[in-house]
Amino acid sequence: MTTKTELTKEEAAGLLAQREEARRDFLCFLDFCYIDEPPQPLVGRSGGKVRFEKWAYILEMAEAISTKHTVIVLKPRQIGFSWITSAYAAWRYTFLPGVKILIISKDEKAAWAYLDKVRFILRNLPDSWPTTTASTDSRSEISSEGEHGIKSSIEALASTKDAGRSYEATLVIQDEAEFHPELNLNHAATRPTIAAGGQIIMGSTANGREPFSFFKGLYKGAPGNGWKKMFFHWSVRPGRTEEWYEAEKASIPPEELGGFSPEEYMEREYPASEAEALR
Repeated sequence: MTTKTELTKEEAAGLLAQREEARRDFLCFLDFCYIDEPPQPLVGRSGGKVRFEKWAYILEMAEAISTKHTVIVLKPRQIGFSWITSAYAAWRYTFLPGVKILIISKDEKAAWAYLDKVRFILRNLPDSWPTTTASTDSRSEISSEGEHGIKSSIEALASTKDAGRSYEATLVIQDEAEFHPELNLNHAATRPTIAAGGQIIMGSTANGREPFSFFKGLYKGAPGNGWKKMFFHWSVRPGRTEEWYEAEKASIPPEELGGFSPEEYMEREYPASEAEALR
């Protein structure tokens, strides 16, 4: 007969085994992640705290960012790049003492919003998992100090030519990188991260006004330049049908077109091929 004490020990052992599996495997860690989803009443989604959905393309990104030193992603809008990279930052921060993670966005407000996603994931990990109390939890930084004074941190910075310079980062994440001012100089500042064995993950929609941008040059040069490149079609996210695409095109506010035709706008924001995105 199993006693309550024995069952409690079994449960505790099971929880520890789950955490250990999540520590070893980022894809497993995603099973314990929640995101903060905006409500979408027209498609029956109430929003709020929801489990991370491991769609096929999400798993493809997760595999790449957890195994490659340099990853560049050319993507349509709103496919979850910021959430999957936020989850990756949370995973590294939770299980790898001494990490120094930099999130670099096009401006300060965007950087803070990105860090908020990491913070949301961290705060909603299982209560049964041992956690380290943050010594700093501000708009721009989360940090903690573990055994032997080893500090782990995640900092959010606006993109400048010197953003990341003099930081001994283990991971740099750059979202909407094509729209970062002086991306080439910023990349030069963070490139020592790679030489020291760290990672740089860069993702963006295309900037149709910059056909010869530094971002596009890096993407076109892959894989010969050492980068793992990934392109995702606009329909990769479940629910995006031809009808959805046409409705999206028809609903573009004129002021958002910025001189582009609706067709050109959709090629930039929701490309169907690399060629469309790289024009």
